[in-house]
Amino acid sequence: MRSKDMGYFIIFAIIVVVFVWLYETLGPILFWSLVVLVVIAFVYSKINAAKKNQLEFQNLILNTIKRRMAVEEARAVYGTLLKSNMRKADLIRKLQIIRDSIEISLSSKKRDVAESRNEIMRELFTEIEQKHRNLIKADIFEEVATIIKNADNEFHTALYKNIATGHIEKAAKLKTENAKHKYWNLAREVLNEGMKNPKSDKSVLEDLLNQIP
Repeated sequence: MRSKDMGYFIIFAIIVVVFVWLYETLGPILFWSLVVLVVIAFVYSKINAAKKNQLEFQNLILNTIKRRMAVEEARAVYGTLLKSNMRKADLIRKLQIIRDSIEISLSSKKRDVAESRNEIMRELFTEIEQKHRNLIKADIFEEVATIIKNADNEFHTALYKNIATGHIEKAAKLKTENAKHKYWNLAREVLNEGMKNPKSDKSVLEDLLNQIP
């Protein structure tokens, strides 16, 4: 018999001896009452542990969609989950990318970057709805959906505002009036384009438009 098997056998033998001693000492009624209590306590502790884990995971979902993580932190969170639950890890990774995409789409002065990030945000949320919906409590899912909806609505103003701001900043660095006017006109074109977008906040764009010399 291998040493590992011998160890298991010894542990099993000790458990049997203890059970027999308890049975003879307490009698059948008290013994089985004790067994039932131990089983109930064990099941109760497992249920509480499962509830705690579920609550912690739901909080992680909210924290991930609300706050952009540093690269190392994001990797650590994803790596830890990956060891225990691949589907949960995949969900959190998608939420990390969505949060990054929200930040970039609402701040980038480059149209292609902003538009591609907005598209990634929407595509990943659709994947979450289809593949991971059962991992998220209903109220938490609604909060996530609201954050993404608000970000998409804000995008239709931020896109034009940020691009125009980039042109205005470029004009401020130039010396000749002709060069300045070139970028001021580009800013006006972008803002006028944004004014035609039915989802944009016209007051924000008009305010910036009025600031161009």
